[in-house]
Amino acid sequence: HHFLQSDLIDMLESLPGDRCGAWVASGWVSAIKSEEFIDRLNKLQIGWSETGSKTLKAAATAAIRTYRGIR
Repeated sequence: HHFLQSDLIDMLESLPGDRCGAWVASGWVSAIKSEEFIDRLNKLQIGWSETGSKTLKAAATAAIRTYRGIR
């Protein structure tokens, strides 16, 4: 639902990236559709690719590459 996108992104932004695993970095393409929230997710993934846990960095980097191919 469109109106839940903001809550989902808010929740993802509140997670401690240095303690999260790979699960948090992908699978949101079907849930996040609005350009505003896609931009927020992209910024969040870029941050995770730089400062997240080791597994999250790798997963976020892969997700960024994958999403560029989709969008």
